[in-house]
Amino acid sequence: MQESLPAANLMLLFVLFGIARFENQRWIRARARGLRGANEFIGIFVDLTGGLSLLFVLAFLIAYWYDVGFIKAIALFMTSVVAGFVYSAISTIVLKGDNSIVWLIGTIAVWPILFLLIPQVTWFGVL
Repeated sequence: MQESLPAANLMLLFVLFGIARFENQRWIRARARGLRGANEFIGIFVDLTGGLSLLFVLAFLIAYWYDVGFIKAIALFMTSVVAGFVYSAISTIVLKGDNSIVWLIGTIAVWPILFLLIPQVTWFGVL
């Protein structure tokens, strides 16, 4: 079973990336419901972060699958999904609803975690 699991540091980074993406998506949903701030560039940044992080996670999983195989890629994905559900339940209970500070932290955190994930795969032997 141990050989079917990704490395612990990669799982941690990927789970943190999923949590950051989740908070970014909460902010995007609030914007879709009509929440607007005074600065439209922040809104563009939030929306752009959400779209690019979704594309990145899909490309990353495909590259990871290419590098280590289907089983480890699915294990990485499922670990992130389960951890995301647990985080969602806990954060909803603790924060008792939406929290714009957490949205901001999550949205900003997407970028450094994304850059930490980039060298974790070979990107099809090109990089």
